[in-house]
Amino acid sequence: INNYIKSHRVIGVVAFIIALGTILVFAFCVNFSRKSPTNYILLFVFTLAKSIFLAAIVPHFYQHKVLLALGLTILICFVLIIFTIQTKINFTPMSGFITVIVIILLVISIGTIFFPAKLKIFVITSCYITAFSIILIYNTRIMVNGEHKDSISPEEYIFAAITIYIDIIHIFMYILCIIGGDD
Repeated sequence: INNYIKSHRVIGVVAFIIALGTILVFAFCVNFSRKSPTNYILLFVFTLAKSIFLAAIVPHFYQHKVLLALGLTILICFVLIIFTIQTKINFTPMSGFITVIVIILLVISIGTIFFPAKLKIFVITSCYITAFSIILIYNTRIMVNGEHKDSISPEEYIFAAITIYIDIIHIFMYILCIIGGDD
């Protein structure tokens, strides 16, 4: 299976495009994507597409590095979610700060295409892990804290699940990038 996936990279590209399209539907077709059973169908399509995308990436890394990245991701996410649930700190005013961090990282990442360097990629990947950890805290806090103006309404629970899933997947992919960088 590994050799098949490695030789047919188009599978991962198509899965990524489908996952991206599903997220765009969630983001821009609010009335359509927040109603049952459409939201369940979109959740299924997104989860399947993202799983296929990850299945297309993982064979390019050694198995022990993938398992280490998975273990670290589980540990980091568990600690972050427990911290978010237990803390009295309100992270919801940080949405502007989080947006700025993501924009800066996006611009820097585009720059690495033209000026690649291992240390620079390590630093940027570490920044992405930090950023998505902060975003995971923020998204979890919005789900848990029901009295804030930015809280998730009951109609948006599928969308909320997808946002947390995306945060966790990004943390995993960036940890894998650091651990398996030489594969």
